[in-house]
Amino acid sequence: MQGIRSWSGSRVGYFSISNFHVDMAMNGGGGISIGETNNDVRVVNNEIAGMWEDGGGSAAIDGSGQRYRIYGNHIHDNGYSKLYHGIYMDARDTSGPDDIDIGYNHIHHQTGGRGIQIFGDTSALINNVRIHHNVIHHIHLDGIVFHANSGTGLQAYDNVVYHTADPNMRGTSSDPGGSGGCIRFASSSAVASVFNNTFADCAADGDQDSGGIRFDSWSQVTLRNNLVNTTGRYVTTPGSNVTSSNNLWFGAGTAPSFDTTSLNANPVFADEANNDYHLMPTSPAINAGSSAVSSIVMDDFDGNGRPTGSGYDVGAFEFVIACIQGSDCSEPPPCRQAAGATCNSGACVYPALADGVACTDDSNACTNDLCQAGACTHAVVSTCGGDAGSQRDAGRSPDAGTVGGDSGPRVDGGACCTAGDGGPGGGASAAPGSEGNGADAGCGCTTPGAGTTNGSAILAGLALALTASARRRRSASH
Repeated sequence: MQGIRSWSGSRVGYFSISNFHVDMAMNGGGGISIGETNNDVRVVNNEIAGMWEDGGGSAAIDGSGQRYRIYGNHIHDNGYSKLYHGIYMDARDTSGPDDIDIGYNHIHHQTGGRGIQIFGDTSALINNVRIHHNVIHHIHLDGIVFHANSGTGLQAYDNVVYHTADPNMRGTSSDPGGSGGCIRFASSSAVASVFNNTFADCAADGDQDSGGIRFDSWSQVTLRNNLVNTTGRYVTTPGSNVTSSNNLWFGAGTAPSFDTTSLNANPVFADEANNDYHLMPTSPAINAGSSAVSSIVMDDFDGNGRPTGSGYDVGAFEFVIACIQGSDCSEPPPCRQAAGATCNSGACVYPALADGVACTDDSNACTNDLCQAGACTHAVVSTCGGDAGSQRDAGRSPDAGTVGGDSGPRVDGGACCTAGDGGPGGGASAAPGSEGNGADAGCGCTTPGAGTTNGSAILAGLALALTASARRRRSASH
């Protein structure tokens, strides 16, 4: 079974895959698969769930080419064996994959496999891969892996990775794999910069080979301004060719000896029990970072400029004073309320809404979204069809449709993302009725079992990274 696939060959490219909900319904295959040698591809603002197979390997999003932009996707509840990952970039493009940007994605509950894996399964090196502003959690093995034939120009910054090597994500695969960590290096060619990440609870399985940062093989790795808060081991088998400074280590004893100007203290998170890794005003991480990262790290996970104080803060979050008193706190995240909010040393603390209250941080109509312990949870609805939606004013082109057009045919209801589909059209504007309504965003249901009507087109492309940025800010509160 295949969700969305582009064919390979002849340097095909210059296309976007955006705003799809791909529910694999516990089947194998791949969610969104970009054919090798497809170049200049954007995969933006999609949701992929339910990919489940114990076979030869795949991923929710996979590809092999040049100039990829993988932004703002929600990838969850996939996997089964160690060979199935959230995002997987390989070297089937034997000319050498290059310039791959993976940012603002939310990847979680990966049963088997890794959150993001770079793995060259040919002799070609994969160069200039940037992994940033992602939140990755509840992963069976590793959160981020630069594996075989990962080459030069590798970067990982402003990521929040927690609860990896999770034994509860093991599943019943015949080949589940074992051990994991928040980030791993397993390529003798890897030259990587790892800056301003927050790594927490990286060795949940307690395995002796699990740890915050796993070193198997590498050429040169530079670690600066990372916050590693984990039990077990901070690093595994560290060796030469690691430059490290201004990192904070807590939870597994004294800091590694190779890290200069290191910190070894409680980072004082806003709400660690609920995975809120923002810094409190008393955190020793504030202003303790190095400015040597400034050419790469210009903002934090939330988009705040760096530095905001006298120096860079350590970890993915800069400390920003949000309030002086409780009345300043008026913008609670989903599943939190402004009533009863308090200001705790410059940070707003919002009380949780009751469990079971509907939440609205996910616009996908094919999930049931309910509050649980102050966080918004999403359960995929297996079918979301029903009465047909209608199509109106379809344009002639998905990007620049002509104004007006004949009323299109009705589309039968059925499985999720068929009810209420528009026609082939769409306009150059996201506003309904201005330059044609169409299929690009006309998918889904207003409620389970009822079709939607007249979904309006939304332009795919870089502008959707703004939506992705808003999504990942919300994700940080979960």
